Amino acid sequence: MMLTSWLYGIGEKFRGVVSALCYGFIVLMAFSRLAAGAHYLSDVLFGFMIAISIVEVAKAKLDRKLRETQIT
Repeated sequence: MMLTSWLYGIGEKFRGVVSALCYGFIVLMAFSRLAAGAHYLSDVLFGFMIAISIVEVAKAKLDRKLRETQIT
């Protein structure tokens, strides 16, 4: 999911497509873990929540750093 942030400025027009592909991969991976019996639904949901939290914090820090470098 951080791929869309790393494309900042370079791939602005591809941001929607890349985000959709990333979300699709995440959903398919979650279903495969459930279908294979490797994890319970609670495991998948908790892992998703942790991952989203980490990504959002990293995106906020990256956006703040990019704004600071543009100002100076």
